[in-house]
Amino acid sequence: MASWILDFPTIKILEELQSIPGICPWTAQYIALRARGSVDVFLSVDRVTRRARLELLCTDKEKEILDYADAWRPWRGYAGMHLWHYVSSLK
Repeated sequence: MASWILDFPTIKILEELQSIPGICPWTAQYIALRARGSVDVFLSVDRVTRRARLELLCTDKEKEILDYADAWRPWRGYAGMHLWHYVSSLK
């Protein structure tokens, strides 16, 4: 792994990753969460997270879920994993 991904603040990593052609916000957030262990990264654009917010919060507005997710800081990444687990249990 490139050493810069470990040395910079998460926001800088997200910016740097998204400056690479083909890297979208979801990919950058997922890399920060999984490869770097940035536990406060919340994948708000994730389709599974979107389904969970529709099921649990009855909203599809990203701003609303981000406002709600602020209460989960600094563990929003773990909250997202719980949302993924919740959605997988619906199948």
